[in-house]
Amino acid sequence: MTRGIRAVGMGIALGGLLVLAHEEAIADPDICAKPANRALVLSGGGFKGAFEAGSVYHLVVHRGCDFQDFSGVSVGAINVAFLAQASTKPDSLAALKDYARRLVQVWRGIQTEADVFQKRPLGFVGVFILGWQSLYYTDPLQELIKRNIDVSALKRSGRDVRVGVVSMWDGQYREVTQDTLVENDQQFLDYVLGSASIPIVLYMPKIRENKDAQPDDVNMWAQFADGGVRHNTPVANYFSSTGQIKWAKDNVNHIPRHRSVEELFVVLASPYRHDTDAVEPPPCCTDEKNRQIRNGKKIVERTIDLALNTPYRWDINFATIANAMLTWREEMYRTLQTKLPIDEFLEFSTEMNGIFPVESFNISGGVRWSRPYAMRIVAPERAVGETLETSSKEIAKQLKAGCLTANAALSGKYGFPDLREECEREFGH
Repeated sequence: MTRGIRAVGMGIALGGLLVLAHEEAIADPDICAKPANRALVLSGGGFKGAFEAGSVYHLVVHRGCDFQDFSGVSVGAINVAFLAQASTKPDSLAALKDYARRLVQVWRGIQTEADVFQKRPLGFVGVFILGWQSLYYTDPLQELIKRNIDVSALKRSGRDVRVGVVSMWDGQYREVTQDTLVENDQQFLDYVLGSASIPIVLYMPKIRENKDAQPDDVNMWAQFADGGVRHNTPVANYFSSTGQIKWAKDNVNHIPRHRSVEELFVVLASPYRHDTDAVEPPPCCTDEKNRQIRNGKKIVERTIDLALNTPYRWDINFATIANAMLTWREEMYRTLQTKLPIDEFLEFSTEMNGIFPVESFNISGGVRWSRPYAMRIVAPERAVGETLETSSKEIAKQLKAGCLTANAALSGKYGFPDLREECEREFGH
């Protein structure tokens, strides 16, 4: 009997994937009109975090999207930790709109590189000859984080937030929430700083993860670095490959379980195409007469961009494929429910759930299986500035580009109303 049911299921597989292809075309005119559990995922990108702030402003202020679950890596970790302070009571959306506006103001307050990084004497000589850990100190960035993020506000906000970091000792990627701390609130801020600390470029914080297992000797504490070294866009962990029963437990590799989520909004600070791993040439080398980067600092910056784009693309491709698989299963089940007696359908779905290779945290709708997400991806078509490039003019350009890109994605790819004029009004013509 099961073999016959499987044949029926495979027979509608193509139909399920075709449904996925036009899924967004039937969306409501107002993207966030219906109440839903939404997650916001922000990638890394250095000073392109201003691009993310502009995109978030558009999603929250212009489109009225409220988010309960936040994940970020690198500069995205700083942005989500700031936003998640918005209290869900008494008016969740109004509070988040206020924080989206305030995030834009934080970025507008950054005038030069010195507002975030402190140069170390001797620069590359210090790193590559004297063996120093970094090109820059992070004192200004640490102060920026401390001034703008209150862990006690995060704990009482009613929102979930997690930041992705990598241990330089064991190489393992971790996601840390405001509630999974070992020592004190400052430790969460240290993880946020670590998530934004690009190795070699920035000095990495040392954190004692377990005071019972690790001694007081600071030399025994691991250094923590930019989560983008392993996962530059923390979207893959909104899926689990451990089976319908096991996925309800925390991942053993330091990945806390997500709350129930129905919609995923993913903002990428760099261009993304699923069908190529090519990265746009740097500004110095875009004509046919010059394809070489001759400045040492620019070579380091280019290496960082290339290194971070690889895991960044893998995360998005995995999430897209996983969501397509869940959509296929959803459509198969919906069809079989109309064709089979209930006992046969339950027998088949139980068996299928036990062997299906991927699950989500969307457990809405009263069904016996996890469902696909409504997933929206916002990414620029072309690079807007460079990872380590900053000035007040550059920040303004990034903010506007983020707003316009979010609008273009929603009004173009997903068919929602065009609100370009709202971006022009806020961020200038």
